[in-house]
Amino acid sequence: MGNDKRKKVCFFLPSLSGGGAERVVVNLAGQFAKKGYAVEIALWSDVHDSPYTDDIAESVKVIPIRHGGRYKNLALKAIYALFSIPKVVSYIKNSRPCVIFANLCELAVIFANIFSGHTSRIAVVVHNDPSYYSSLLSHGGSRIRAWIFTFLSKLFYPLADAVVGVSKGVSEALVSNGIAPPGKTAFIYNPVVTKSLLKLSGEPPEHPWLVRHSRPVFLGVGRLCEQKNFPLLLRAFEIVSRKLDAVLIIAGDGPLLEELRKISAELNIEERVSFAGFLKNPFSVMAHADVFVLSSLFEGLPTVIIEAMACGCQIVSTDCPHGPSEILDRGRYGRLVPVGDEYALADAMLDAIAHPVPKAELAERAKIFDEDVIGARYIALAEKLMAR
Repeated sequence: MGNDKRKKVCFFLPSLSGGGAERVVVNLAGQFAKKGYAVEIALWSDVHDSPYTDDIAESVKVIPIRHGGRYKNLALKAIYALFSIPKVVSYIKNSRPCVIFANLCELAVIFANIFSGHTSRIAVVVHNDPSYYSSLLSHGGSRIRAWIFTFLSKLFYPLADAVVGVSKGVSEALVSNGIAPPGKTAFIYNPVVTKSLLKLSGEPPEHPWLVRHSRPVFLGVGRLCEQKNFPLLLRAFEIVSRKLDAVLIIAGDGPLLEELRKISAELNIEERVSFAGFLKNPFSVMAHADVFVLSSLFEGLPTVIIEAMACGCQIVSTDCPHGPSEILDRGRYGRLVPVGDEYALADAMLDAIAHPVPKAELAERAKIFDEDVIGARYIALAEKLMAR
């Protein structure tokens, strides 16, 4: 099939910086490319030094819509996105993808598609329940920004051709909160378990505590931000450390690093806690750690839980909305505790060491998130949208 005749699919993202949604997009792009589609990943900003560059399929084109734009301040991000819309309109008109999967920048993409004359079908992929995200934004005097975010979601999501929640819980919340119409809304899990993940999990771990492995190792992975609630994990680990000679590795980057270091010092556990930064291969660490712990306030579908399961690591998670309960089958494949309860989290961490779930059962459960299974569902959705 010649390049000019192939059906074109685009995945839109703010950037390809390290994160769960970015890894998912790279996996999905590879699935479409494998089936003969022309695939583009369009970014708000430059590729820069993306940790996923080597994982992108050779035939997938990565297109920066504008240069620069990696702002941490939300107001600057919004201004940058606003001024980028003409560039997005130009991209849509010139590239003419049949379907655009908008991730983490969906409002701007829907807006741009309107000005381009609706030349593409838009599928919004929602990685978190917007109502929980807006409630988090409302802390610290940002209530107006939170209200605007929710209002715009309710205004623009119905203009998309499809709204995909990454978990059943997210999809149900989108409908029940009046953000997305039920007739356009569905859920498709993320394609998390890949051949590459399984191969990388067999490599030697990067961290010296896992090479020696003389003590039980607890692991947390994620962006160091409010949503992930790592202070809760640190407090729970301090309780655990009173009863068990163990260590904790926290892998990830983010704005709260120094605050978390300060908390660990105040709890007198700094010698037992390692802030490992972003890991190119977190899977070998997951495969060698004893227990993976998710302490989040809210999620959409926490891919790190699925990755850790596939690597055979025990799971402890807050029962936050949404995803952990779905992934763990209401606690069958891991321990669920109330959000914000460090004592319950500590008890579950100790119990995971004492009574582990068989690794074969964890690996079997993880198969429902296999890249080929999920890729087929996304391809079916794209074909359905193209047929309209």
